[in-house]
Amino acid sequence: EITYGDWSSDVCSSDLSLFQLVLPDDLRPGRPARRRETMPTRTAVQLYSLLESAETLLEDGKYDESMEQARAARALSEKAGLQLCLAMADLTIAVALANLDQTDKAHALAADVVSRDLPTEAKLGLMRVPSTDVMDNAVALLLELPETDREEAVRLLERQYAFRLESGLRKEGGKTAQLISEHHLEDGDLENARRWGATALVAFEDLGMPEEQAQSLLLLSRAGVDMQDWERAMAEAHRLNGLVEEYSFDDLRGDALYLMAMASSGMANRTGDREDRQRAMASIETSLARERTSGSPQRLNALLDELLVQRRALDLG
Repeated sequence: EITYGDWSSDVCSSDLSLFQLVLPDDLRPGRPARRRETMPTRTAVQLYSLLESAETLLEDGKYDESMEQARAARALSEKAGLQLCLAMADLTIAVALANLDQTDKAHALAADVVSRDLPTEAKLGLMRVPSTDVMDNAVALLLELPETDREEAVRLLERQYAFRLESGLRKEGGKTAQLISEHHLEDGDLENARRWGATALVAFEDLGMPEEQAQSLLLLSRAGVDMQDWERAMAEAHRLNGLVEEYSFDDLRGDALYLMAMASSGMANRTGDREDRQRAMASIETSLARERTSGSPQRLNALLDELLVQRRALDLG
């Protein structure tokens, strides 16, 4: 089931300046004048009732009925010239369409919502709805739809990062940066993988979130291994392993050992030093012991290949 977040979530932008320090230059947001969407009390009450009903029906799996309520909210918003409320109604319709397996229509409508220049926020009675919440939810929906290809997904995640930045959602922004890094890593764009991994790491260091720091270091070390930047990969893998040991992140232990083994083998191959090769073999064997019980066949084979390389080099030496 595809859902979206609560419209009434409260956000704070007091930490925006810190995030601007780590935001890539081409995504650094400006400071546009705030545009608040206001409406008469009667209209606000009607729209709140319709949108709340539509969301409840969505959660109950009554998608056709949810769309009826959302379309009524859409008609009222359009008549009153309320752009942000119109976008909220359209997004509700898009979510319902996605759950009805009409994903092409859902994709077109959600993409249209993301492309709009919306007011900064709307006031529905006492409830404040930031446009960044609407945009963030629209991006989240698009990322779940099969019509969204990988290139579009990265662009959407970058927009999501900017929305979350603007809303002061620092933890969520860091998670988005991790996802962007992972996409670039899988596509072989290693420089951007490192750039976004470092963005996430800085955010989570400031927030004091060691598990997310470990996840960010994992991405950075993986990029370092793929780039054959062995020293940097090793340094980040060591930091990762330190967090694993300190906080008992057992699900990341195999990753840390594997990355240290691959980096150690890479450094030994570059230097050709006998002691480096012996250290690499010890690291590989430690990782192998872990992989044999809980690892993947792909990583197991990669480690066995590296072990063979080091043994042959020592025998020839």
